[in-house]
Amino acid sequence: MQYKLQDETDRQIRYTSVDIVKGIAIIMVILTHYGQNYSIGIARVCNYLRMGCPIFFVTSGFAIMCLINSRYKGTLNSKNVGQFYYSRFKALAPGWYIAIILIFLVNTILLFFTRNTLQFGKNRGLISIFCNLLFLNGILPFCNNNVVPGGWYIGTTAILYLLTPIIQKRLNKSKNRKMFFIFSSFVGMVLWAILYLVFRDGFTNNGFGYYFFLIHYPEYLLGILLYYDISSHFLQRKHINMFLLYAIVSLLSAIVLFYSDISWRLIPSAWMTAIATYFIMYTMISTEKHNKGNIISKVLEGFGKNSFFIFLLHAFFAWPFVRISLMILGDFGLSQTVSFFVLIPVTLFLSYIAGLFLRVIVKKVTLVIFQRKTA
Repeated sequence: MQYKLQDETDRQIRYTSVDIVKGIAIIMVILTHYGQNYSIGIARVCNYLRMGCPIFFVTSGFAIMCLINSRYKGTLNSKNVGQFYYSRFKALAPGWYIAIILIFLVNTILLFFTRNTLQFGKNRGLISIFCNLLFLNGILPFCNNNVVPGGWYIGTTAILYLLTPIIQKRLNKSKNRKMFFIFSSFVGMVLWAILYLVFRDGFTNNGFGYYFFLIHYPEYLLGILLYYDISSHFLQRKHINMFLLYAIVSLLSAIVLFYSDISWRLIPSAWMTAIATYFIMYTMISTEKHNKGNIISKVLEGFGKNSFFIFLLHAFFAWPFVRISLMILGDFGLSQTVSFFVLIPVTLFLSYIAGLFLRVIVKKVTLVIFQRKTA
């Protein structure tokens, strides 16, 4: 099994397999927005790829437990919980703030010269921006996803980080962790249902109702549960095929649900995607070897390690870049079908480079602001 330490600003044991899964998730997110530029039938396949976010929540839950184990000796308590929150703020805030400022400035310049803005980040209200700076967009519909594209994911992640010490404490005391998972997820959905009944106009299937953190709490908790399951025992070879079968069945169920006409289909589809991720990650981590891997796994690993920063900037390439490129390629007589396949690698490459560049900037900014302090 391969272990690797991150850079000295964030010491954490990590699994190569987790980075590969995160790489797949961020590519799914990019292609989701990429496909929205096309009217051809094949682009409809990209719609399901929005389920990259549930995959992220599972990997986040697992990764946060790896961090707690390596940095806080496996337990969060009154003595170190402040350090934990500080480290999570330091991990999210610099990149998040730079993305908010960048989108605001770009839209300001575009407004001044063209009287138009980008098709994202259109909410420029000071209250909305302030709420995003405080990570309150996870619980406020009016600024949830329109200050930064995909901002709902960051706001939801911040809330789940806030709940992590409570979750871990309850899991450590629980005699049956899977029952805790089922019970707490059920309670979360009851609370969500009450909020839905009270604020029905604000809760929609493809909007705030789906983005709300209680929907994605089970996915994050599933990642935490995966850590405990992995820690207790690794898969035996005879069980690997069974787990892969569970993963395939769960994934197929997620896809069928997503493209069905069932009301609120996004929620069960997200949960089934998360369950498939659980089985896939369990299998990958249990069979992880000391090896360099092939070129595809190395590329996916690179995307995974930079996924947060790619996520923050990918909209610039998945939307305006693709739309401008489509017009140019159309002038040369290329159909949308041909352009669809031609622009995918270019969009992914530019998103990766932008994320890598942002990561370097954030690292330097973080070292200056936090003066090389580690949580």
